[in-house]
Amino acid sequence: MKYNEYAEKIGFKKEKNIYVRECEGFYAYLKDWQYMVLSIPSFYIPLNKKITKEEISKISKALFDTACTSYKLKEAGDTLIISLPEGKKDTEKFISLADHQVKEAIKILKEDGYGPMTNCPLCGEEGSYMEFGDNYCPMHEDCKNKYIETIEQRVQKESKQWWLCALSVVTSLVLSLIGLLPCWLLGTYTYDFFTGLIALVPILNTLGFYLIKAPVNKATKIITGFIPFVLIIAFGAYMLPFMCSGKEASFVAYLFNNGWVGFRKIIFMSILSFGGFGGVKFVSKFKVDYKKELEKLKR
Repeated sequence: MKYNEYAEKIGFKKEKNIYVRECEGFYAYLKDWQYMVLSIPSFYIPLNKKITKEEISKISKALFDTACTSYKLKEAGDTLIISLPEGKKDTEKFISLADHQVKEAIKILKEDGYGPMTNCPLCGEEGSYMEFGDNYCPMHEDCKNKYIETIEQRVQKESKQWWLCALSVVTSLVLSLIGLLPCWLLGTYTYDFFTGLIALVPILNTLGFYLIKAPVNKATKIITGFIPFVLIIAFGAYMLPFMCSGKEASFVAYLFNNGWVGFRKIIFMSILSFGGFGGVKFVSKFKVDYKKELEKLKR
């Protein structure tokens, strides 16, 4: 369920592309909280100063242990993030809880001396609230336009760095092969291997993607994610029958006898073959996709 299906029911109104709610002089806006590989529907409240961990903990407990954190917009941790209630978004219970979250959080912030953000995060001078990418904060059109120009220049620069993307893929491939080597050696000389060693392949693949500071783009992410998938599936297709021949056992017997050892290896290897996609997605959270950022700013 997307924000447009329930935002207005909990008091948020659409400002261009963002749903915003004004309450007691504060502004709250809806946005997904990117936590690791998760996207958590939440609302953000820009503040006039850094919010402390103690304050975040206090608000979380007051809102029935709702997940809360801070977000850097102007300076370290100056925007409060509060996850929306879980469950179906079209129920009276959800609407009531979400409305309570906004009002109670702002009530506590006011009591503890916090105010709404008033200064532009780019120049530090007082500004007017407007859309800034997927955020809603005090801003000036000139500051916003200059920032867009800076991002455009970065995107143009990255478009010429295709060689870094190629190097990132090659590095991930080499490190993945190194991770596969111990399993291949054990399988070749002992006709068995510890399946957990296969985890080295997606781990080292992700390390390669992280180490090379290549521009973030979809093609690089897809190719890098596929490397462990192809290597592990190909390794299993070759090595399992080879180990059966070394043990002088039929493939079916190896799969289902002695506690289904072979079958469990196939299941575990199949799961780990998707580890490259998870690793790339995880690392991408810590890399800035300037092309995607530019799309948000110019929408």
